[in-house]
Amino acid sequence: RPAARVSQLDMLTAEELADQARWNDTAHDLGEPACLHRLVLAQAERRPGALAVRDARAGLTYRELASRVRRLAAELAAAGTGPGELVAVVMERGAEQVVAALAIQLAGAAYLPVDPDFPEQRRHRLLALGRCRLAVTQPWLADRLRWPAEIITLVVSDQPATDPPSLADPATPDDLAYVLFTSGSTGEPKGVMIHHAGAVNTIRDTNQRFGVGPDDRTLSVSALSFDISVQDIFGTLAAGGTLLLPEPAAAKEPAAWARWVSEHRVTVWASAPALMELLVEHAEAEGTDL
Repeated sequence: RPAARVSQLDMLTAEELADQARWNDTAHDLGEPACLHRLVLAQAERRPGALAVRDARAGLTYRELASRVRRLAAELAAAGTGPGELVAVVMERGAEQVVAALAIQLAGAAYLPVDPDFPEQRRHRLLALGRCRLAVTQPWLADRLRWPAEIITLVVSDQPATDPPSLADPATPDDLAYVLFTSGSTGEPKGVMIHHAGAVNTIRDTNQRFGVGPDDRTLSVSALSFDISVQDIFGTLAAGGTLLLPEPAAAKEPAAWARWVSEHRVTVWASAPALMELLVEHAEAEGTDL
């Protein structure tokens, strides 16, 4: 039938068509639109003493995480940030990244990850493309890195606020939540803009499909600038689980991942297939079970 549309051709059997319809029947209720950070802060109300984040240095309960988030959000609000603005997160892997991302959103803005290991020219270019005037960083990076003259740096403190301030929380589900830039390997890096409502739908769907809950522990091996980190951070914490962040030096060390998996009884892994392949190859070479 030369004149027929491809969609009209009988290329699949009735059984295959039924399977296709079943797999594509994904519509279900994901709840009211919401903001990413509010899902996490709600868990801080429900499970204040539960472990929220553990990195190579220490752990934070949900209460401690919320305290640090509110203090940093107050500093960001005092600096004039709000909806529609991008605030850079220039940090190594650690609990401070989580605090920064949540605080930026609580202040109404969106976060832009910038890897501190990038060459200086690329870091500065991303800050310029994001029109950033504020950057949140860690104490040991604040003086080590060179910053554009127009950038104001805020350092995440590791001390909890004794009396976290009350904030307006101006964000709406339609506001920008974060921006991730492409690698730029074939030209100028391009920013992908993601709003709260869409990201919340994605993590709710993923958590529902895979049954992620308060007893789960996620090992995060993806950089903050990689989209899987959104599920690692917000998916895990929105479910009341524990987020595990290996030391920066372990970013490409499957032996370190295997140690964390074993010591912390990891139940959730989300990554690019190549990273999982590295972990499996390591386990096979060592003759160990994961």
